[in-house]
Amino acid sequence: MAVLRSHESMPSKPISCVSCLTGRAPVALPVLGILLLSCSQPEPVTMSHPPRDSWVRIVGFIEPDLPGHPALTSPDTVNVGTTFSVTVTTFGGSGCIRPDQSDVHVNGSVVDIVARDSIWGGPEPCLPDWHPYPRAVDISLSSSGQYLIRLHGRAPPDSAATRERSITAQ
Repeated sequence: MAVLRSHESMPSKPISCVSCLTGRAPVALPVLGILLLSCSQPEPVTMSHPPRDSWVRIVGFIEPDLPGHPALTSPDTVNVGTTFSVTVTTFGGSGCIRPDQSDVHVNGSVVDIVARDSIWGGPEPCLPDWHPYPRAVDISLSSSGQYLIRLHGRAPPDSAATRERSITAQ
């Protein structure tokens, strides 16, 4: 059984691109093609025509951790069939990044969580600071045993990162 809900809301409308990630020019994302296909009228993206006034859902940064803010926390032991929360923390600049719903998939004894953020594509600059953005993700497991929780995200400048934690369901 997968996530029941996340405590963060999703962007209100789909969009096709992004112009702001730590103050840089438009950033091509691996999901851009999927986003473009999901929109009926995608806007052209060029340096002279950045996307405006919209949020784009991306895989969030889970590295580097800030002291006191691990990317993944969970209980050591949970009860089968009972919802429990894990805390997923992503990191980024203030003003143009906000936490978004995480994707969760349970396959056997592995729980994969993809950390998601939304980034602002408006004309305002993104500050180059580094803040934690924690959010709770609710999970329920249907059988007892050892489980591996794997958090998938990104590390600067733009590489894959994974955090793992073992738990027991009883």
